[in-house]
Amino acid sequence: MNKSMILAIALLMTLSMGASAAAENTQEFRMDQVFKSEAGTCHYNLYVPDDYDGSKPYALHIALPGWEGLYFQGVGEDLRWEYLPFESRNYVDDMIVVAAQLNDWGETSARQAVALTEFFLSEYNIDPDRVFITGYSGGGETLSRVMELKPEFYTAALFVSSQWDGDPQPLVVARTPLYLFTAEHDSYYGSEPVSRAYQRIHDLYAEAGLTEEEIDSLRKSRNMFVAVRNEPKRTGEITRLYQASGLRSGRVKDGAQVAAGDVPNFIRAGALFSSSCSAL
Repeated sequence: MNKSMILAIALLMTLSMGASAAAENTQEFRMDQVFKSEAGTCHYNLYVPDDYDGSKPYALHIALPGWEGLYFQGVGEDLRWEYLPFESRNYVDDMIVVAAQLNDWGETSARQAVALTEFFLSEYNIDPDRVFITGYSGGGETLSRVMELKPEFYTAALFVSSQWDGDPQPLVVARTPLYLFTAEHDSYYGSEPVSRAYQRIHDLYAEAGLTEEEIDSLRKSRNMFVAVRNEPKRTGEITRLYQASGLRSGRVKDGAQVAAGDVPNFIRAGALFSSSCSAL
């Protein structure tokens, strides 16, 4: 069984709750937009707030999809399976959301994501201090390659339940804030790849001459936060975390069956998208 088939099965298990809930408000997106660049053609779904008129800068969120949200799965499948393109708007009102429907999680898709970011930075009035990028599962692999290519484009990056494929050295040079998040028993990756990525980035900062105290200070400050967060195993604790995050009623029910590897997007999003980036 190849990686694609395994990943598809794993996501069906861990995201069994997500398909219906994440589909709400998809009508607010301009579906199946097409962007062509030297890196090739990519598709994306676009949310622009009604009050955007270009007179003032807005934040930008680039969301990179996992397996279920790739373009060949169907237009808008990323919005049906993933929460972050919706949840991020609960933290930043004046934000444009670009839900990219890439073709894979490799180098070409990473270059397309960078080109798409560059397009929005040039064609829309974007606040350069509020450019966020997220990658879930296969999208995290893409994000790691984006951080190798153009980490300086992004104010902060959220890497969720994935593995790091790119070279982290450019990210360390740029000191782009990075939040690494996984479940201890993630049903596909496990937590070990994220732990290794954390250690590699830590070591690169040490090689750059930072002391342990300075690395720890960066990790706890607004300017840098690198950590692995392991989710509770018990369903009840996960449900409680959903509710504690300010989840609107009806999105998760008490006693909902959540797979041990599932990570609530709502907890992650709060860390990245608070308007002051206080968690970073």
